[in-house]
Amino acid sequence: MSIVIVGGVTCMILSFMDIDAKYNKYILGVLSGLTVIVPAVIWYYDNKENEYRDDRIKLQDEILSKAVDDLHKKADAEQGVY
Repeated sequence: MSIVIVGGVTCMILSFMDIDAKYNKYILGVLSGLTVIVPAVIWYYDNKENEYRDDRIKLQDEILSKAVDDLHKKADAEQGVY
């Protein structure tokens, strides 16, 4: 995210400077685009990682609940309750 902050500050500085209007526009446009694209990419990959983690947690929860159900069935069978 530091790239976004540096890009944003540079865009602010370049927008007030009048060095060379031709190149200033291109640099400003590229940096402005990067300040939008970089966070979107970071959030996309973070979301993918969160989905993977959620799927693993769900799978572990299913395995655990199946094990608990098996233990309850075994306990009920040993006590004579069917």
